[in-house]
Amino acid sequence: MHTFRMKSVIILGSGRSGTSTVAGLFSRAGYFQGDNYMEARTANPKGFFEDLEVNQINEDILASAYPRIPERIRRILLPAYPFPGARWLSRVRKPDQLSCEPALANRIKSVLQQTPFCLKDPRFSYTLPFWLEHITEPTVLLCVYRHPQQTIESIMRECREFGPLHTLKMNAKIAEEIWYLMYKSILSMHAQVGKEFKFLFIHFEQLFDQTNVKKIQEAVGVPSLHNIAEKAIVRSKDPLKNTIGATTAKVYASLNELSGFTEI
Repeated sequence: MHTFRMKSVIILGSGRSGTSTVAGLFSRAGYFQGDNYMEARTANPKGFFEDLEVNQINEDILASAYPRIPERIRRILLPAYPFPGARWLSRVRKPDQLSCEPALANRIKSVLQQTPFCLKDPRFSYTLPFWLEHITEPTVLLCVYRHPQQTIESIMRECREFGPLHTLKMNAKIAEEIWYLMYKSILSMHAQVGKEFKFLFIHFEQLFDQTNVKKIQEAVGVPSLHNIAEKAIVRSKDPLKNTIGATTAKVYASLNELSGFTEI
């Protein structure tokens, strides 16, 4: 009989890239995914599978990348700077200059005490190193992505449709930079993390092939996963017009090489 040893999981990747669908795989596998979930809504009808404490810790870390100014002034002078609660749309050009105060480190340790955990937050794309410092068990780092044009369109739609984001300036150029900087940061971390952490890359389209779900299952050491991926509820379809720049395309090609995904 095969003995399964569940590894903890951290899910990385830009918002609107399929990370919630991947997190949903683990929703019935016995993982701790948080005590206080974000509520499901139109953008993610099956849920976000994000814990608000994890989000807030990462928000507070990312705060060190932005000036502290009143919201009314931000709207006028820096409308594209994400305000508190919207930092999953951050553009951090120098993530190595972020800082984590001792009080935040203690909150990280508290979350990580509940094992095995499966934590998901787009902000991990920048803040992951501060969490890895306190992880003492084998952990899989699962990076999820899809074609950048699809994510760009989805981010812009989210900013149009979700009321709390209406005051954040968003366009295709900004959304592409969000995608580029997040995955550039993830690729940098992939090159630096120790052997105690296993990186796994998955293109969103690969979730519709059960063979790839099986690979995730084997990597994390669980007997089964609950695949919630459905083509019918995917709101961003194949991009009609690909306008991404060369540097973004290069990062996307690197991700495809790591995941083994081939464009049809």
